[in-house]
Amino acid sequence: MEDTIADNQQLLDGLSKQLEQVQDLAVKAIEGASSRDSLEAIKEIALEQAKNQPKGK
Repeated sequence: MEDTIADNQQLLDGLSKQLEQVQDLAVKAIEGASSRDSLEAIKEIALEQAKNQPKGK
């Protein structure tokens, strides 16, 4: 019985560590996607401003 409890605790510890790693990866993926979207928006604004610049400056 004690061996089973120890084995289950070890398994639980391993799964908890894996869950933490997955959560960290998910946060990084979300942050990366957000940064990419922000960069795209900035590029679009810059292109639009470049189009609207008066010629011959």
